Amino acid sequence: MAHMDILDRSIEEEILAPLRRWQEGLQVARERMKSLEKLRREVDGQRKKFEKKFRTSEQRLRKAYLGAGYGSSSSSDSDDDDVVPRGKLLEDYQRLALHTERQLRAIVDSYEDQERLVWEQLSGLVTDAAWLESYAAAAMIKVKEAMQVWT
Repeated sequence: MAHMDILDRSIEEEILAPLRRWQEGLQVARERMKSLEKLRREVDGQRKKFEKKFRTSEQRLRKAYLGAGYGSSSSSDSDDDDVVPRGKLLEDYQRLALHTERQLRAIVDSYEDQERLVWEQLSGLVTDAAWLESYAAAAMIKVKEAMQVWT
């Protein structure tokens, strides 16, 4: 009976415990993949939102520079509130572009950091899987040795 206890303890410590830790690491990687996918969708959504803002701003700029009464110096209706000076539109566009680029860069950087962490964790799991294979081989040898002792 002592041999069986030693074998059980040995298998638990050398095989099952590392396998459980590996499975826990795999679960953490799965959870990170879910959050990474959520973040990817957020990045895509923000990118689309920013593209829409740019299109709207560009349309306003085109109207201002190509006609439609926006900020034209020949406009005789100087107290019209809808008229926006061209310089102001261009300044607003540049400010929007800078602000939007910074926001998008922050989100993309966050995504890339999370992606790198998941990659590192998955790489570690692959490496650990090779070690688990050797643990399993060692367990088989222990079982074989235990069987030889009993016979």
